[in-house]
Order: sequence, then C-alpha cells, then structure tokens
Amino acid sequence: LQAVKQNCISLQYADEILKKDKDVVLQAIKQNSNALQHADEGLKKDKDVVLQAVKQNGNALEFVDEVLRRDKNVVLEAILKTPEALKFAEPPLNQDPQLLIKAGLWDEDHDTNKN
Repeated sequence: LQAVKQNCISLQYADEILKKDKDVVLQAIKQNSNALQHADEGLKKDKDVVLQAVKQNGNALEFVDEVLRRDKNVVLEAILKTPEALKFAEPPLNQDPQLLIKAGLWDEDHDTNKN
C-alpha cells in the first residue's frame, strides 16, 4: 500500500491480490485516476471506485466496465470533468442529447426533450 501511495504506477506491477483490494486501488486512483486501468476487473464494476476515478479525470471512463459506461450518472460525472470522455460512453448514452449538451457538443436548441 505504501508503494501505491507514493507511485500509482506501482499498481501496474502489483500482485493480483493488491489489484483486487479496494483500499489499495482507491489510494492509487487518488494519486492518478489512470491507475484504474490496472485494477482488477471486479473493481472496474464497482461504482464507488469508478466514480472516484471519473470525478478526478473523466477519461478514466475508458477503463470502466461497459455496464457502468451505460450508467448515465457515471457518464455525466465523467463529462462534467472531461467533456470529451463522452466518446467512451456506451450506446445509446454516447448520443444522448442531454449528455451532448452537458459535454458542450450541442447547444440547448438541440435538446429534443425540451417543452
């Protein structure tokens, strides 16, 4: 854990047991959200872990399990931090008018859900 606190890249070379340890992975993500890519697949499905990563860097969405890349709240958090992260969202969210507007890719006039 100490190595991960000092250098998140350590997670890449860590034992598989550490890559499955939520506390270790969360520490690594605090250092660098891209550490998520080296976490165990199970933690890439953990909404708490994923939200911490995408709130720090929306592009971490690239490493998230596809089920959470279909979660509108997760995608919204990612694009609020990094608008271009929308490209990592799964269909149909990557074409969702509200998310396109939030990402700054459409203006309000394109919102088809407006009254």
